[in-house]
Amino acid sequence: MVGPLGIRHLNRRPRQRGGMEVFELSVPPNSSVPPPHSHTANEECVYVLEGVLRYAVDDVARDLHPWRLDVHAPRGSVHQFSNPHDAPSRWRSSS
Repeated sequence: MVGPLGIRHLNRRPRQRGGMEVFELSVPPNSSVPPPHSHTANEECVYVLEGVLRYAVDDVARDLHPWRLDVHAPRGSVHQFSNPHDAPSRWRSSS
């Protein structure tokens, strides 16, 4: 757990060898975490498994629904996510 977030790493492959990190996050209802941030070494793709996740990239926010690859945060873009809804959200991210 990181604050209210549940984080589970599914694999850790070194990026310097062309690898990708994949993790699963659980976001409780009515949560607003983390603050806006960016990554200089990687980009991020998001895949929602259950619930609805609000995800913003460069100040454009969208509600993401299960079973669709909905969003891509390019390297260096400012992004953040939250769950302002009444049910938990669970999603996978690769970077």
